[in-house]
Amino acid sequence: MEFTYKGRDKYNNLINGSIEGKSRKEVIIQLKKDKVTIIELNEEKEKSTSIIRKKISSNLDKIKQSNSFKSVSKIKDMNFSLNININKGKSENIKFHSKTRPSDKFQKENKQSKKAIDEALSNLDISEMSNPDYFKNMDKEIAKEQKEKKIGKKNKNILTSEIDMDRIKNLLNTDLKNLKGEGKKKNIGNKKVNKKEIMMFSKQFVVLLNAGIPLVKCLQILMQQTDHKYFQKVLAYVTREVSKGSSLSIALSKFPHIFDNYYVSMVQTGESTGELAETFDMLYDNMMSNQKLKGKIVEASIYPIFIFSILIFAMITAIFVIIPQFEQLFDGQPLPEFTRIYFGVVKFIGSNILYIISFIVAMTIGYKMALKNTYFKYFVDMQKFKIPVFGEVIREYQNTIMLKTLNIALSSGISLPESISIAINNTTNYGMKFELQNVLNSVIQGTPVSVAMQSSLAFPNYTINMIKIGEESGNMQEMIQNTFRWYDWKITSFIEKASKWMEPASIVLVAIFVAPMIFAIAIPIFEISSGAGIQ
Repeated sequence: MEFTYKGRDKYNNLINGSIEGKSRKEVIIQLKKDKVTIIELNEEKEKSTSIIRKKISSNLDKIKQSNSFKSVSKIKDMNFSLNININKGKSENIKFHSKTRPSDKFQKENKQSKKAIDEALSNLDISEMSNPDYFKNMDKEIAKEQKEKKIGKKNKNILTSEIDMDRIKNLLNTDLKNLKGEGKKKNIGNKKVNKKEIMMFSKQFVVLLNAGIPLVKCLQILMQQTDHKYFQKVLAYVTREVSKGSSLSIALSKFPHIFDNYYVSMVQTGESTGELAETFDMLYDNMMSNQKLKGKIVEASIYPIFIFSILIFAMITAIFVIIPQFEQLFDGQPLPEFTRIYFGVVKFIGSNILYIISFIVAMTIGYKMALKNTYFKYFVDMQKFKIPVFGEVIREYQNTIMLKTLNIALSSGISLPESISIAINNTTNYGMKFELQNVLNSVIQGTPVSVAMQSSLAFPNYTINMIKIGEESGNMQEMIQNTFRWYDWKITSFIEKASKWMEPASIVLVAIFVAPMIFAIAIPIFEISSGAGIQ
């Protein structure tokens, strides 16, 4: 049996050699010399090949035992052809195409601008689409169009299956108690869809798909469930596109400000493997975990922010109200040196407050503009890892996000290089993003992940050691899960401890700023009352 397939796939470990620095044409010529069958693939026409994956998987043991690799070649554009001969049996060619990211495919095939999509959304009639007859009529139109184009028969009842809506509402209410009230704020025309809304959408999708409801009907129900007006229009648009034959991942990729590359890539994987409900469930669990962690960080930050705000207000009041009044009270009288210095500093700040504010605003704007530069962003984010005490926590938090993404991608059957690529898109820290890109480049060249990570400050030794154990034992995914769970526990423990010492630390901070003012005012008053200092 002969397998010849091209593209990124989950069997990179079968590669035992490469032709480096060759062009695509040169490699194809070399392959032909080695009598390797070349299959040119048209990715636009090729459909998902889950059956082919199963065929290859079922023959992996035979392939490994045969040990008769004729040639392996790696091409610059990351596509490669692998020819495997099994001496006994008939020759058979199997096509295997590389996966194209839905977002990339959309950019190539659909050049609609954001303005055009917004215009399409504004023209959607939600009330009309909420009517079940809308999709019944669309069924007829699609069937008629397919008949005219001789595309073939469409599966019946895929859009308009009879659904017990009371049963669906009960399912949603039962399975979504933990999300009750989240993402349900009235929102008219706001194009910003928060994470809680996406979490609600993902969890409801799981419930509906597990109930056996057809995909388009799920989307129609979810469109009616949300109170977010803009998100409702987005779901209406997605529903219409899917009902016309587009894949869900391609439809979602048209809204990158709502569904990022990570989300869309996971959905596309769920479609290709036939495990869409499981994929949405993993996406929900990951978002819920990250949301809880962020919630704890925000909760721990509330008290110090409150204290700092009061401190700023107190300082402004002191500069413009309290100190000027005491200056008038002590006018013409000799003051202690500390009081004179303090009053001089306060007077300088008060008379130059506009310049100081202008300087702060200019620095902020300059910093924001500098952040548009990728290298500056990388420098700033890498420096965050070096901050005393907090730097290690920031690094562990970024590793947690990265490892959770890898875990979901690997459990969905995505290859390790592609999983790392998804993790790169999912992280917002440019230090981590850049270092992961270096890791990906090394992995593509055949370097183990743990070795590729060793030269980077972004990855703690614990991450590197656990991944190394996973590589050696063959339990990479299990080691990744253990690692991010450990980091979750460490970060949670740190936040709990930080919350306990945040209160005394805030009191000390207030004392540092307020104490000098109290002393500057109290000393001359004490001297006046005792008659010892001011004549």
